[in-house]
Amino acid sequence: MSTSGSGVQATLERVRCFETLDELSRAAAEEVRARGERAVAEAGRFTLALSGGATPRRLYELLAEEPLRDRIPWERTEVFWSDERAVRPDEAGSNYGMAAEALLAKLPLPGPRVHRIRAEQPDIDAAAAEYETEIAVAFGVSIEAGPPRLDLVLLGLGSDGHTASVFRAGPSGPKTRGWVVGARAPVAPICRVTNNPPVLSAAPSALIHV
Repeated sequence: MSTSGSGVQATLERVRCFETLDELSRAAAEEVRARGERAVAEAGRFTLALSGGATPRRLYELLAEEPLRDRIPWERTEVFWSDERAVRPDEAGSNYGMAAEALLAKLPLPGPRVHRIRAEQPDIDAAAAEYETEIAVAFGVSIEAGPPRLDLVLLGLGSDGHTASVFRAGPSGPKTRGWVVGARAPVAPICRVTNNPPVLSAAPSALIHV
């Protein structure tokens, strides 16, 4: 697990190694708790972007269990996603679906505070534009302004070096403009919706689990 003090493009603040996934997940859960408490103390709310894949599932389960469940200010938390695959939320592979089962269904978190990417739409570019608007409304900013600053972004790292659904530049990569964009991955499911690097990098803190 690595943590960055100023976003995914910054020099890593810490790199920590663990023997097991459970140990990594417990350390990450404590980081989420600490950063959530800090964000609420400083700004009155905690904005958190979740990641998908198999690795963070144990982290989400721990966040939904005692003692952490009651130590995180969920009633003042807003949940977003780093990226999403173009599948229905009830299908295998849905980042939202995995997080909903492992975490969200067990929390006192009102529906309006959960901002999922509706990537199952036939037009992923339209889905990206819709999510970009939802982020702007949640943060009370204009899309023409600079990207919002999520308090904490959770990210994975693929074997090919991609994070979120930002793959290498080229035909399969996302457009360079916009906060949220449609992307084509080199592996199935090919169609994705992802936050672009400017949004991921704007977050003051990121946890990257490898």
